[in-house]
Amino acid sequence: MNTKGRLFWTVGLLLTVLTGCTLPRSNPPTPLPTFFLPDTPTMPPPSETPVFATLPAPTETATPLPAVPSSFPTTVAPSPSPAGNILPDSPSGPYAVVGVEPNDVLNIRSGPGVQNGVIDTFPAAFTGIQRSGPSANVDGALWVEVERAGGGRGWVNDLYLTEYLPQTTTCDPQVMTLLSNLERAVNTADGVLLASLVSPKHGVDVWAYRSGVPINFDRAHIRWVFDSTYIHAWGMHPASGLEVSGSFRQVILPMLQDVYAAGYEIRCNERGVPAWNISAWPERYTNYHVYKIYKPGSPGVDLDYRIWLAGIEYLGGRPYLTVLINFIWTP
Repeated sequence: MNTKGRLFWTVGLLLTVLTGCTLPRSNPPTPLPTFFLPDTPTMPPPSETPVFATLPAPTETATPLPAVPSSFPTTVAPSPSPAGNILPDSPSGPYAVVGVEPNDVLNIRSGPGVQNGVIDTFPAAFTGIQRSGPSANVDGALWVEVERAGGGRGWVNDLYLTEYLPQTTTCDPQVMTLLSNLERAVNTADGVLLASLVSPKHGVDVWAYRSGVPINFDRAHIRWVFDSTYIHAWGMHPASGLEVSGSFRQVILPMLQDVYAAGYEIRCNERGVPAWNISAWPERYTNYHVYKIYKPGSPGVDLDYRIWLAGIEYLGGRPYLTVLINFIWTP
């Protein structure tokens, strides 16, 4: 091989060696998949589980509101044991008893939870209760320490307390705004607005008729009542004596719209209903404020009036809807 050939051979060998020692080129990174979110996330309605819970007799273990369905993203913390889990707070009040039938009492216990002994009681509809501050969550229920009427302290289930404000015939402007929003929610089928008006503590007990039974809707369920087809059992019709069943939008909505379509009046803390042969306002609601939404009867007919009694409770000084009872004339 001549000199020129050896030179080309040497250069070629050198390039081969260098190429073999070069680190392999990295492939470009694979992009991560892109997830597209809808412009307006929507929450599916709760599963069609009947919500028949009303304020139960004071067993002190009842859960205030039905559980939010599994379709709602929520985190439920485990219920702590009472020992060592009492939360301090400032004294507050006054409060009043609600949800207790007139022949029953609210038990006052020596500690939070039904495992503690009864040391005193509050009569049904008792007022002027002062919280001393501490509270505790036991078995899913909030317990609060209160001042006993005869001295000393004890614990009650907070489900059976509401903030107490003396009732007057003067209309609260806040409640008048609430009732105006209720009309708007009904006329526009706005479930989100309706839910914002309902008590976050007790929900709202809806009575198709005073002779029937209340259906309790918490905030999670009331927002869907304009769309839901779930059939509720509303109890006995006051005139026919027949059992009434149907969805909220079939039974309740038309009767509310009937009032709002006519000229109606609002009267404050007036609980009477013409010719009603039983107590128009259930005694377990005594300490809620009552606003009467009254559609007068037609001239010359008079008996085609309709009345809705709206129960209002205050939480943090703000009014919320917690009862709706429908009345019609019955022979």
